[in-house]
Amino acid sequence: MDNNNSLEGIGDYVFTGGTYDGMHVGHQACIHTLVEQARRRDIKAVAFIKGDDLASFKRGDVQSYEARLAQLQSTFESEGYSHPVIIVLNQENRDFWYEYSAKSPHARIAITTPDNTPEYAFVNLMRELNGVGLMEIVEEQRVICEDGRPISSTRI
Repeated sequence: MDNNNSLEGIGDYVFTGGTYDGMHVGHQACIHTLVEQARRRDIKAVAFIKGDDLASFKRGDVQSYEARLAQLQSTFESEGYSHPVIIVLNQENRDFWYEYSAKSPHARIAITTPDNTPEYAFVNLMRELNGVGLMEIVEEQRVICEDGRPISSTRI
């Protein structure tokens, strides 16, 4: 795994991000799509993961960063993808994904869920203003539970 907290020199990439608290089937679906897109286009897969300081804003009982990272790495391994770039977001660099993606022509594809699509659409607006072209936004549909509601770490 490439946990170097940098995107410098990796070339074109597809990315997604999250807290990954309790690696549920919704998270797994996003990672599957991420890896599928990276392989299809022969580019790097990048996952942004929130560090403990950002994850704690979600709710009080979030797993430790180390536990969440191990689950994320295991999910990549189950996809047969051994070299993702994993970047930790914390208070100091929490807007890194946004700022870098808005300026870099190498951010080619974003994998997201429908509720986060407006953020990525805004990044595309910034990309257009920055003259780096639009990135493709791939929506991974939410996985629906037996109760008819989308799966979520907050409900596991």
